[in-house]
Amino acid sequence: MNVSLQPSTWIFFLFANNNPKISAVTSNKDFQKAVRYALDYASLVNLAGQGAIQAPGLIPSMFLGSLPQSAAVRQNVARAKAALTASGLGDQEITLEYPTDLTINGVSCETLAQRIQANLSAIGMNVKLAGSPVGTWLQRYRDGKMPFGLSVFRLTSSEKPIRRCPKAILPNRGCWGVWTTTSASLHCTRRPPSQSPPKPLRVLGTSQSSQWPA
Repeated sequence: MNVSLQPSTWIFFLFANNNPKISAVTSNKDFQKAVRYALDYASLVNLAGQGAIQAPGLIPSMFLGSLPQSAAVRQNVARAKAALTASGLGDQEITLEYPTDLTINGVSCETLAQRIQANLSAIGMNVKLAGSPVGTWLQRYRDGKMPFGLSVFRLTSSEKPIRRCPKAILPNRGCWGVWTTTSASLHCTRRPPSQSPPKPLRVLGTSQSSQWPA
């Protein structure tokens, strides 16, 4: 029996709602920065197993418009702690929402959420996990009422990336203006080492990069 690993377009990402009317915590830019640099991306990738990579953005690596691996965010604990201090949030509790019954390519959202909680707790952040069935979770996500969440995204070859992408990566879209991703997305790409991602398309690459203020 031959077993082959094929590229997958599924991406896991962590987001912070940018609308202060939804959450004064998650819309805080220093909070967002603290989350971004606190995540241990290598450990998140390891949870996904062989072939998984860290996604620099929400466009899968085999599509035009994807960001190069060099653009991927790297963990920086000192920077994360400094950002958390600057946020003034202290040990204020923040709830991370995720679907409890969703597993993609063998990767469980619940397992990822637990690892994310551990990463954020390590810098002094007080994170409470709140899992719910995917139907319940999805409605809150679509309504834009979720302050802080773990989600998944998939782009297929028959869809136009700029139309299919969640509002999270598009500029000037209200509450979904900024996202932080686990792996800044875990890109569950089962890509052979010899396969290179296509050259990024500038307009799409720019729209993703704009969501990562230093």
